[in-house]
Amino acid sequence: MTNDLTPEQTGEIAESLASGNKIKAIKLYRIYTGKDLKESKDFIELLIVQLIQKDPSKFAKLTEQGKGCASVIVACLSLLAGGVILFLKYG
Repeated sequence: MTNDLTPEQTGEIAESLASGNKIKAIKLYRIYTGKDLKESKDFIELLIVQLIQKDPSKFAKLTEQGKGCASVIVACLSLLAGGVILFLKYG
């Protein structure tokens, strides 16, 4: 999967991801390969899955990202659903 990259470049991208800096990893991949943003993002997303499978503890920050946003979305949807139910019942 990393055939466009040297081992040093792959290591630098992996270290960026290990520190939780996904945006930096995407930028590095774009610089090293000349790929566009979508291709770079797609590559990094696949690489993240591989890295987490290979060393879950080293890449734990990647599995933690996004949990906060999901919680906020669930809370907002719960409040919205509650409001709709009250409106339908008493509105």
